[in-house]
Amino acid sequence: MVKKCFTINQFRTRNEINSYKILLEKNIFQGIEIFYPYDTGDEGFINYTKGIKELLKYNPEVVMHLPYGPKNDLCNPLKYEASIKRIKNAIDYSKEFNIKKFTLHLGYNHNDNREEELLHIKNILKDLCQYTSGTLMIENMPGIKEIGYSPKEILDIITSVNQHNLAFILDTGHANLSEYSINEYINTLRKYLMHIHVSDNNGKRDEHARIGTGNIDFVSFVGELKSYNELYCFEILYHDVNDLIVYSNDFDKIIKEVYDEKN
Repeated sequence: MVKKCFTINQFRTRNEINSYKILLEKNIFQGIEIFYPYDTGDEGFINYTKGIKELLKYNPEVVMHLPYGPKNDLCNPLKYEASIKRIKNAIDYSKEFNIKKFTLHLGYNHNDNREEELLHIKNILKDLCQYTSGTLMIENMPGIKEIGYSPKEILDIITSVNQHNLAFILDTGHANLSEYSINEYINTLRKYLMHIHVSDNNGKRDEHARIGTGNIDFVSFVGELKSYNELYCFEILYHDVNDLIVYSNDFDKIIKEVYDEKN
């Protein structure tokens, strides 16, 4: 069975989160990816936490997207210590939801010595891997100035850190913006692939667009992953639960086409 997931960012209201129950109750989705609501204020933190906990009775697999962006840049010498602390706080918070998989952005290249920054990030990852009993998943990034850009670089990081709980998450939208094909990421990192972010774009910006509105060939993409048993997580912009149902139907059509071809 193909398992589907959707993201719930930390600024979703309690009522919005409550409306997602039907998606899990009817088994339209089997997983959710949540965020650490450190930047929502006390009331927002409490309401987000309570809302997510109410979804747990439907037994979704829960993934956490760790804090990211310039404020959480693990390579910025002025910010990385605070970023590590915030990420560890997020990992501690995740214990309330029994989370075992974590999406992680590594940061940005700040000088001409990329090898120096790679050594720096490898040391940080060893520390973070030892801090958590879950699996950290490095996400491929869309820009060359970001660490974790090429398939080869991600593979080097994973193998050099050499921790059993360091893996890879493939973001289709990011891959489509890079100079590498989605298949290059799959073929290079298949052994470490633990999670997938699904969205479409036209290769010019990270639109987080609906499947079929960009130029990604999702039939070929899914066809390359017939042995993949983890979550396909929709990182597609949505207004409400009805959008998510439409996106689920879009993906089901892809799955049907792939497996009809197989048969």
